[in-house]
Amino acid sequence: MKVRSLASLLGLGLVGASAAAQFFSTEPIVDFRLPMFNDEGWRTWEVRGSEGRYIDENRVEITSLDLRLLSGDASATVETAITSPLAVVHPKDRTVTGPGALRATGQGFRLYGEDWLYEHDSKTVTVRKAVVLTLDGTVGDILK
Repeated sequence: MKVRSLASLLGLGLVGASAAAQFFSTEPIVDFRLPMFNDEGWRTWEVRGSEGRYIDENRVEITSLDLRLLSGDASATVETAITSPLAVVHPKDRTVTGPGALRATGQGFRLYGEDWLYEHDSKTVTVRKAVVLTLDGTVGDILK
């Protein structure tokens, strides 16, 4: 069975007869996508994975992460793509972390490494190990 909804991934689950009762699945959500939006309603990022496991309201463990960072406007342009075999999404903090390999590509760059953190508010990726960065074209006079 394939579930592809934000409500299922975040564990909003089934609400019983009582409005206060909520049930959360301990089973992984298979083949899903989770979009995030800005205040204007445009997609700013979209998380996809082969499997997601809801841990709590600010922790979703992802297998085969495919994170697309979008322009946040009507064009919905993909500005950066990040892939990793294993990651943890923190929706409230708007961060994604991974202990292992990372591949990030965007206009003019390719980044590889391990032990990483993506912070959406600052749009930064921090890679702590085995960093390889390839820049296409010129970057200006940054090494003075």
